[in-house]
Amino acid sequence: MEKEQPKSIRCTGLCRFMIPALVVLLLLFSAYYLVEEAKGRYEKNFVVLTQHGEEVLRVPLQESGMETREIPIIHKGEALGLSLEIRGKSARILSKSKTRYSMESLSESTWIHEKEDVFLYEPYELKLYFE
Repeated sequence: MEKEQPKSIRCTGLCRFMIPALVVLLLLFSAYYLVEEAKGRYEKNFVVLTQHGEEVLRVPLQESGMETREIPIIHKGEALGLSLEIRGKSARILSKSKTRYSMESLSESTWIHEKEDVFLYEPYELKLYFE
């Protein structure tokens, strides 16, 4: 005695059209998101540091990989005992230790990476961001 084969589910004409269309739409949205994300990352040209709304430093970002630069922060002739560290396309504020020659990261300081990132350092009312 032969067993009956289960009937296969047949896709209608609409189903045959909709599945590939949804896959194509998903791929298009993914590609659009990746392009927009890449544009946002490469639009950063400067690291800007302001105090009380007045620009203290404007440093151009370099295209060369992960080179690290440390720039002392001096405002109106006064050394603040801080420096700006730029590594590749990221930046942060460092504090100069009086007892050591090395630079130590401020405990409140974090790296800014994206163009939308902003770091506020309250004791001096410093604002660090990208343009």
